[in-house]
Amino acid sequence: MRCTVVLTILGSWMEDHVILIVDDEELVLKALGRLFRGAGYRVITTESPREALEVLINEKISLILSDYKMRGMNGIELLQEAQLISPDTVRVLITGYSNAETAIQAINRGQVSRYIIKPWNNAELLLVIRDSLERYELEEERRKLSILTQEQRERLCEANNRLDLEHRRMQAILDRVAEGVVVTDSRGSITYANPSFVRMTGLPETDVIGADFPCFCCDGSVPAPGFDGEWTLSAGGAPLPVASSCSLLLADDDGGGSVHTVRDISREKEIDQLKANFFAMVIHDLRSPLLALIYRMTLKRKHLESMPESEEYIYVRDNEKAVRMLLDFVDHLLDISSLRSDKVVLNRELLRINSIVEVAAFSLDGLHSERGHVLEKHLTSDLPLIPGDRDRLTRVFINLLANAIKFTSPGGKITVSTSLAEANGGRRMIAISVSDSGEGISAEDLKIIFEIYCKGKGKKGSRELRSTGLGLAVCKGIVESHGGTIVVESEEGVGTTFRVLLPVDPVRDDGARVDGTD
Repeated sequence: MRCTVVLTILGSWMEDHVILIVDDEELVLKALGRLFRGAGYRVITTESPREALEVLINEKISLILSDYKMRGMNGIELLQEAQLISPDTVRVLITGYSNAETAIQAINRGQVSRYIIKPWNNAELLLVIRDSLERYELEEERRKLSILTQEQRERLCEANNRLDLEHRRMQAILDRVAEGVVVTDSRGSITYANPSFVRMTGLPETDVIGADFPCFCCDGSVPAPGFDGEWTLSAGGAPLPVASSCSLLLADDDGGGSVHTVRDISREKEIDQLKANFFAMVIHDLRSPLLALIYRMTLKRKHLESMPESEEYIYVRDNEKAVRMLLDFVDHLLDISSLRSDKVVLNRELLRINSIVEVAAFSLDGLHSERGHVLEKHLTSDLPLIPGDRDRLTRVFINLLANAIKFTSPGGKITVSTSLAEANGGRRMIAISVSDSGEGISAEDLKIIFEIYCKGKGKKGSRELRSTGLGLAVCKGIVESHGGTIVVESEEGVGTTFRVLLPVDPVRDDGARVDGTD
């Protein structure tokens, strides 16, 4: 017994196929080997069925061609075992016995694809082999596609499982998060709302999904994308103060939408109100003893006026000033408290703004004269009357002028002016400017100058930093409560200008317009 392996590479599709020929007649084996090698196939030949089975175990065989009548094992038995070893290999039986029983056994037991009778025609045999190998290739492609499809199906299943797991995890998070989460489509209709938001509305979920999101806001509008703010949610329950933020979703076939996060801030509001009430009560209770102390010290100072150079007089005078500064600080705190709680009540009357400015300047006449300042007033005559609170507006301009005096070097110049101006939309306004030639304010300080408790740093040693940081915040609050605005411009080393705009004829609560002329 011997096994001959012949490899032929012809550069065609045939070279990828290996044909195993099994026949115990050497002449037949050589003849078939020459035929298939000449056609460009890679060929393995053997006279032993057992050796052929070993080849099937170790090699990838596309087609096995076996004789029927062989010593030790016939072709049907060989092909039957070959099917168990390599079920994808094409099996062809060649025999000199042409009875039907042999053919039936070959088909049933060996699962042969073709049954060839000796003697054969070479051309016909090559066509049979080529046809069988083409079907083998198609079956091979089908198997590869089947494997690939199965792998892709498995990967898709794994991906779906991961997505499902992430969806359940995200759903669990959204169901348990304290903040409300709302998703709307491009038309503002709610497509998703988590349980927290549904509870805020006081409605069943079926009434929330599909509803227009703006309808839950008291004024019919909700924060736009990119807006972080507070509003009042109103639906099935009592109005609820909330804070929300909103961002756009990526556009899709529906044009995109928005996602809103909504937080219940009612408890925070209650705490803030409690703190504000406590703060206002404490500050108010401080005012009475301070007034009593100032009264006693004023009486004592007047009693000692005949001895202005005495140590006792100076002591009482300085302490009276300190207590008055403390009272001023308390008054500022009361103003801040009322402005922040929207409880400020303006005693409106028609006012001449020039008169307000004159009173403010007169009250500080001694202070700026003492420092040698030049005070220039450019007051436009015949200005319209404005509706406002006399005392509060006077405090605004006293504060602005006092700051100008405080931060202007001795001998400097302070200018106050009034004029008629127009705001956006053509609304009539009166502009009041207070300018100084002082050290100026840095760009960094300009950003925070109207904030509570914030004070400019100034140049080292150049400022007498005795202010509380409340004065300008109070000024801003008073001006804005009158419907006006206050702005500041400054250049370090050159000076500062505060500009107040007050409306001439704001709309009153009853819708009427207030107007008048000096």
